[in-house]
Amino acid sequence: MPIKNNYDFYAVMEQTTPEQAAVKVIKEEKQDGELRFLRYRQCLQSFGHRNRNKRLWQASHLKAMLKHPWVVQQLEQKGGLPGENGHPAAESGEISMERLCKVDPNNICLLLKSYSFENNDTMLFGVVETIDDGNGPGNRLMRNILQGIVPAVSCRTLVPQRKNPDGSIDVTGPGRLICYDRVFTPSHEEAFMDTNAKVEKVTIGAPSDVTTQAPAFECAVKDLANWAYNKSDTAKFILEGMDACMESLNLDKDLNLTAKTNDGRIYIPMRHEDDIGKAIDFYMRGIR
Repeated sequence: MPIKNNYDFYAVMEQTTPEQAAVKVIKEEKQDGELRFLRYRQCLQSFGHRNRNKRLWQASHLKAMLKHPWVVQQLEQKGGLPGENGHPAAESGEISMERLCKVDPNNICLLLKSYSFENNDTMLFGVVETIDDGNGPGNRLMRNILQGIVPAVSCRTLVPQRKNPDGSIDVTGPGRLICYDRVFTPSHEEAFMDTNAKVEKVTIGAPSDVTTQAPAFECAVKDLANWAYNKSDTAKFILEGMDACMESLNLDKDLNLTAKTNDGRIYIPMRHEDDIGKAIDFYMRGIR
């Protein structure tokens, strides 16, 4: 919905319906300090034809807006361009320009990590990550996606525009890109997650588990965890009975074999299995 102000620019929040109620969060246990989020490919918006709000955008304008120093700094130095769970709305009357231009840190649910113009500059895609924030909007977005909801986004901008006699609107030049917010009905009908691309579930261990050799070390530990599972009848019996996620199989610093289940993370001591425990201890000493 465009909101006119006293300047030559208009505040544009490209959404066609009000934000809907949030989906209830399902509790999921995780280790202290562990981060979990989803990384996925998202269509951000399209160009060269009118969207559901009858607004026409040009790729050249967005290219200039994405080169703004603030946007570049967010993408290259600050971890990404944050977006909120829904466009901001006023409780009564018009929303203030201050609120429109502000991204509320208590309501962010996603980070735009990178972008690319595709299909002869008719489409803008981005790599997006959900925010790990406990039971906040970022975690709700992650759970929604895992439940099968395909997320959509809508741009929040300040841009110059012209209203035509037929009611259609042309964006006439670059302005300021504030963010891409999560919405349920985007004005650009293409602006949904790319369901043909892989959704990556990312888990980053607690700080105490991180070393300067992280990638090689983590691969070695996961290989060792798989070896221990295949050697241990006890581990097989327990994990198969609990329908564990075998991709999450790992070893912690106390030599417990760990895996995620529907009831949370389970820990199986390996030190008590003499031959396996000794072998794990020997290899762990060698790769630390």
